[in-house]
Amino acid sequence: MGKTINSSKITKFYFDANIFSHVFIGYQGKNYLALIQRKQETGEIMVNFTIVNLFELLQEWREDKFFDVKEKLQQASKIVVGGNVLEDPSSHVQRRIRKHFRLTNRQPNTEWVNLPWLLSRAKSWSEAEDLVKPIKDYAFRYKKYWLDSVNEMIRRAHLLHNRIIAKGIYKNAEDMYDSLQFFVSFTRSMWKACIKHFNLPYNSGSISAEFAREQFYSFRYWMDFLYNYYRKITVKGTKPRQSDYFDIEQSIYLNIMDYWVSDDPKARRCMKNCRDSSGNPRCISLRTFYNYLTNKIPHPCAPEQASMIRYRTQNQI
Repeated sequence: MGKTINSSKITKFYFDANIFSHVFIGYQGKNYLALIQRKQETGEIMVNFTIVNLFELLQEWREDKFFDVKEKLQQASKIVVGGNVLEDPSSHVQRRIRKHFRLTNRQPNTEWVNLPWLLSRAKSWSEAEDLVKPIKDYAFRYKKYWLDSVNEMIRRAHLLHNRIIAKGIYKNAEDMYDSLQFFVSFTRSMWKACIKHFNLPYNSGSISAEFAREQFYSFRYWMDFLYNYYRKITVKGTKPRQSDYFDIEQSIYLNIMDYWVSDDPKARRCMKNCRDSSGNPRCISLRTFYNYLTNKIPHPCAPEQASMIRYRTQNQI
């Protein structure tokens, strides 16, 4: 179903799902599309797609929104050339952990890989519904488990926050989040949640949270995003949105993706500590991405440049 490729010399970009509805706006958008396709053909850049993108694009999956969703999937299929589809989040995180314990990797779920390409070409709602049925139960079961799991992680963080505040060690939540003590406690709590959330091997509990953060970059970025996200909720009183959970999950790919393109400033602020060797943010806006395309593509900067899994779909995505 898939093959391993070496992508260490290609600058890899990961698009937040909302980007797929922005790229083609107006005449200039079409020019950028052509430029993205050309840069991918010459091997300068690579744009990838995941099951998290698919779930987010299908949030409005109902008959009256069919053509809107179909258009976004068509746009995705034009950008993500060659079927550059990454494995699902759990498989991605497990791959690094299982390698540490010298365990055999499990085969990731690939039933969904051709669905975006097929749906983008469906001529009617009934045809699209028939295509969705085979994996619909899996998709919504996965989504429910995933959202329940993320809510559990936020609950853990909330309990930790309240417990420490109750001790009266800090004057306020802002002081607490600036302290190393709370950061260490938060990291340990989130490592326990990570083991459950990504269904990691049973012996993962023998690894300390400090070691996991140092050795497994996917966990580091995921945990940093959660830390800044929860800080925003508790200190500034921001209300969680369902789309936030997608952003949390996508942050784990920054260990192999060089730049994450998002037009959500809140998501970019949650990754403010994630920077390349020149000190530039790795979570960038669409405008910055366009500037890279028309000026100079930055060098690859992801900390793990090992080969990644690339799935060949029937055509493109």
